[in-house]
Amino acid sequence: MIQIDRAEHPCEQMTGEQRLFVSVILSAAREAVGRLQAGDDRRRGAKSQKQALEWFREADDDFKEVCLYAGLDPDCVQSGVLAYVDAELAQTGKPKKRVRSRRGGARVH
Repeated sequence: MIQIDRAEHPCEQMTGEQRLFVSVILSAAREAVGRLQAGDDRRRGAKSQKQALEWFREADDDFKEVCLYAGLDPDCVQSGVLAYVDAELAQTGKPKKRVRSRRGGARVH
């Protein structure tokens, strides 16, 4: 079993506000891979998934603000979450779509 020294764990050094915004990012990442929340129907889940994917892909000012409030680098969050989404969707066998991010680079999703 792995034991974590709570005094050295990054979450223990975060403020309550930072933990709140990290949870917003994590929730959106779960939605981006299509994990339904309790009580969601499939149609609502598909809409939430699409909106979450767009939020990470576009990385607009709202996204950047949430990342900064969480104490995280927006570019690192975007690339990390999109890599996570790619890996999760590859495991489920869902087709990937090529999209263009606002920064001009093509990504495969």
